[in-house]
Amino acid sequence: MSTIPNIRSGIKVVGDGILNDIEVGKPAVFQVLNSAGGGGVLSFAFDGPHHVDFTTKKFEDGTVEVTYMVTEAGHYEIQVYYQNDHVPGSPFFVHATGEMPKSEIPPELQEKIEKVKVYGKNLQYGKPLALNKVVIDCTEADIDKEELLVSMAGPRRRASIIDLNDNQDGTYTLTYKPTDPGIYKLNVEVEDRHVPGSPFFVNVRGGSIVDYV
Repeated sequence: MSTIPNIRSGIKVVGDGILNDIEVGKPAVFQVLNSAGGGGVLSFAFDGPHHVDFTTKKFEDGTVEVTYMVTEAGHYEIQVYYQNDHVPGSPFFVHATGEMPKSEIPPELQEKIEKVKVYGKNLQYGKPLALNKVVIDCTEADIDKEELLVSMAGPRRRASIIDLNDNQDGTYTLTYKPTDPGIYKLNVEVEDRHVPGSPFFVNVRGGSIVDYV
C-alpha cells in the first residue's frame, strides 16, 4: 500500500495569507507544514482575476513558506498539491480588496482634474436603447477631449459610448446607449485618475423617462 496518502494527511497549510482576506499590492504569506516527513514534491497554483507571482522558501524542518502578491481585487483560489494531489483543505479561497498604489502625478495636473464637473439628468437615470446625454465640463480645468477616458459597464455588458462631442466651449457632451435595464457604472478619467464623483452609478430603466441635458 502506498504511503503517500498518509504523508498527505500529515500536511497542514496555515497562515494569514490563506486563511484571511488580503490586500492588493501587499505581500501575503502562508506556510505548508509537513509533520509526516517524506520527500514528495509540493506544487502551487493560483487562479483569479489576474496572474499571481509567488516565491517559496524551504526550511530545515521541511516547512515551506509561500509569499505572493495580487495586483487586482477579487476572489482567488489557491491550490496546494503534494505529488500532484490536493493536500487537506485545498483548494483555499481568499478575497483581495483595495487597489495598487498609483504613481504620483504633477500637482498642477491634479488641480486640473479636481476642477472637472460632470452633470446632467442622464447621469442619474437613463433609458435602454435610447440616446442618453451627460455633460463633462472642463471650462475651469483646461483639459482636451483627447485627455478624457470614458467607459461604461452595465449588469450584463458594456454600454455603447456613441459620441463624446466637443462643444467648443470647454464642455463635452457624452452620448451613451445602454442595452438593458439595471445599474451602470460610468467612469470618467484623466491620466488614469477619476474626476470628482467618478465612478458614477446610473439607473437605467424602462418607461418614459429620458431626460436629456
